[in-house]
Amino acid sequence: MKRSITVVLSLICLIIFVVGCNNVQSIEEKETTVNVTMEKETTDKLTIEKETILSLISSEKWGEAKLNLAKPDFKDIENYQEIFAYVDAKNDYENEKASGKISYEPIVMKLNLIDLDTYNGKLKDEITVFKEELDHEKNEYYKAFYAKKREEGEQKQKELDKIYKRVSEEDKLKEAMSNKDYNEIARLLVSKIDYNVESKMLYYFAESQLSRKEGDSDMMMHYLESIPVAYVGKYSDLFLKTKLKIQTKDKWIEAERDMVRHKAEYEKIFSKVPPAIGMTASEVRESSWGGPDQINKTTYEFGVHEQWVYSNYRYVYFEEGIVTTIQE
Repeated sequence: MKRSITVVLSLICLIIFVVGCNNVQSIEEKETTVNVTMEKETTDKLTIEKETILSLISSEKWGEAKLNLAKPDFKDIENYQEIFAYVDAKNDYENEKASGKISYEPIVMKLNLIDLDTYNGKLKDEITVFKEELDHEKNEYYKAFYAKKREEGEQKQKELDKIYKRVSEEDKLKEAMSNKDYNEIARLLVSKIDYNVESKMLYYFAESQLSRKEGDSDMMMHYLESIPVAYVGKYSDLFLKTKLKIQTKDKWIEAERDMVRHKAEYEKIFSKVPPAIGMTASEVRESSWGGPDQINKTTYEFGVHEQWVYSNYRYVYFEEGIVTTIQE
């Protein structure tokens, strides 16, 4: 009798164990299925979000694409950094083009954040074409801009020669300062800004006043921020007085710090590229070519021409401190 009871109890325990194992296995299988389903849903969601962005880009809805990319849900899509940099640059370009005035350098800096040697996404060809077209457009703009500047400078010089007797540059500068002729001040100093701090600061001030007169407040602030609040020189009182009419000393110091940080980021990018049309002398020195082996300088009545000589028969030509020709 006892033996029978023992056998029955053993069978009952075996049945309970088997049923329990099946339940555990069933729960694990359900959990695995849920995880796989969730991963698939996440992947599907990211795919849909990326296709949404690509569709907006295809429709050239740059502002809407940028707003979507700023949302947290979109930041996990594949190649997010490259796509955002492109959309951000393109959005700025289209908006500024519509306004009639394009600031090329900030847009180029954003595009340079995309390494086309490693990026192989769907937008690679489109981004490559845009960068090439933007570079060409920028170079043509600077060619026309500086050609116009030279022409205006030459015409102004001819007019002055007819009206005034020839005087020293220092006397010309004093007269220009007295008359607040900022065009003349900038023309007299542009060739000296790379090696004379006083000339550079006064040049920045003259350009700031010209920008103010033209209604370009951004460029006016840019030039004034380039004159440190702590600068001490011949015209430092004039500079500070002008700046404090616009905003407080603390705000200028904060702006200077931001400018230094942005300049460091800009120089880091610029150091990786060769000289280009429209660069200044300091930008060429910071490019991949560095400083020249020799400088041949010619001063004409209407301006200064420089030839920078490099190894391997490479040359860079400047007119009034701006690169106009590169020979390799």
